[in-house]
Amino acid sequence: MLVGSGALARAALSRVTPSPARGAAAALFLVVGLALAGATPASRSADPRGPRLLVAAAGRLVVASPGGTATRLAGQGFKAWASFRPDGTLLLASSTRAGFGSPAGRLALVTENADGTGIRPVTSARSGEEAEGRWSPSGLWIAYTRRDAEGSGDIELVSPASGTPVPVVATPANERQPAWAPNGRWLAYVSDAGGSNDVYLHSLRTGHDSALTSDPGSETAPLFSPAGSAVVFVSDAAGTSDLVLLTLADATRRALTADPGQELAPAWSPDGSEVGFVAIAPDGTRTLKAVRVADGAVRVLAPAPAGTTGFDWRVVRLGKELLPDMAQLVPANLVVTSAGNGGRIRFRLGFDSTVANVGRGQLEVHGARPRRGVPTMRAAQIVKLAGGGTRSFRDIGFMRYFTSAEHNHWHFLTYERYELRRTRDNALIVRDHKAGFCFRDNPARRVARHLPGEPAAAVFVDSCRKNDPRALSVTTGSSIGSLDWYPAFFHGQYVDVTGVPAGRYVLVHRVNFRWSLREVSYGNNAASVAIRLSWPHGRSSPPAVQLLRRCPGRDRC
Repeated sequence: MLVGSGALARAALSRVTPSPARGAAAALFLVVGLALAGATPASRSADPRGPRLLVAAAGRLVVASPGGTATRLAGQGFKAWASFRPDGTLLLASSTRAGFGSPAGRLALVTENADGTGIRPVTSARSGEEAEGRWSPSGLWIAYTRRDAEGSGDIELVSPASGTPVPVVATPANERQPAWAPNGRWLAYVSDAGGSNDVYLHSLRTGHDSALTSDPGSETAPLFSPAGSAVVFVSDAAGTSDLVLLTLADATRRALTADPGQELAPAWSPDGSEVGFVAIAPDGTRTLKAVRVADGAVRVLAPAPAGTTGFDWRVVRLGKELLPDMAQLVPANLVVTSAGNGGRIRFRLGFDSTVANVGRGQLEVHGARPRRGVPTMRAAQIVKLAGGGTRSFRDIGFMRYFTSAEHNHWHFLTYERYELRRTRDNALIVRDHKAGFCFRDNPARRVARHLPGEPAAAVFVDSCRKNDPRALSVTTGSSIGSLDWYPAFFHGQYVDVTGVPAGRYVLVHRVNFRWSLREVSYGNNAASVAIRLSWPHGRSSPPAVQLLRRCPGRDRC
């Protein structure tokens, strides 16, 4: 019986996978609905696009033009099984990079910006390894192989927005190499359940599985054609690894290649007319080639970098993004106050919090709602391109109107978080009461050094539509070099320490804690201080807080 073939996997996918009963009209409605909900200002100029190859070679990622030059992307740590997000603005890979809670040396899924910056984790640290990840057609899900300590695999799904894995195919057999159908309803994968490697088909709607191949040889690396009418895979039935095309309508097969060399890691061309592959000559030389489906004509796509194991081939966006880099500064000016509530006294640890934009572009968030009866706005990040124009990243969060003694305006939610953690085991003790943020430029608060691209005057000066709860849209932001500062206790800027035992703790401030905003780097998104909390006059009096250490750029102190 398949784990995930029941309600769990179906419920998780119901938002992005229309059932057959709904048909194409439902799918179109879903796409249009998402677009309208996150409506944003239009680009000032066209967002250039072009075909690109994303190559995994010797643990590095390389971007190349078919027949053109190659550029090795930045970023530390071994990387493999790379693929473009369908819109080309994010990359997916398995990496041994340490950090984000994952131990060094363990393969885990990461995403990064198209230029190799902004590496961030997809899932929380778990046992085993995460390999062979592929984006769903919507770009909202990732299918991948979860390997145990013995190397046996299961198929799982994960949404980068939540980071919570969903088991899909998990049996005593070894399942691996998932590939999405273009409609998002099916996964092809490889299993040795029948005694040899065969290609199977899994329905994400019903959870049922069926074998596409059942040959004595080994069939691996399946991949749906862009139209979804065929699957290409690698077969060793002829004694060498060759590409075979399976037409789904009539189950007919046709060899696409047949030569003494080895053909590995197929990748469809964007228009579906060719299948790219890694060609290994008898002498071991590797080349990126493509075979034309219509007549079997083979051509060289590009030289293969040393150690090439596979690649992705897509038409992607080419504009250079001018992304922000939100650096969290160390918590400052710690102070304890007491507040009465119905005879109960609460003790609150307040603090100043500051975030600096030290990136190469401004942070701009645009919120919109379709009508006033909807209480929240859906937010999008607007990113400028180096050559002019903008790019919009929708559904990064929500904005809500808040009324308080300090101010009345729209807040962007899930921007920054404050945590009090126990020093000895990093256990979370309490979290902040902050409702949200309206970030904007303050001419009196700027980064000390001059940064490239820093504006001469404040750019974002609106107070997030102050006293305007009926607004249908709002724009907030932070320009290059801006310091976004919040004082202690301002609109919930504190953690409640009433029931916290005496001891040593770490106060952590995190900006962009869900990684929903695109940034140049996420390595400076946390800062902390080590404190000692005590109750010298008993629990009915305010506690004493002693600052022990300041730890910029770290969530442990």
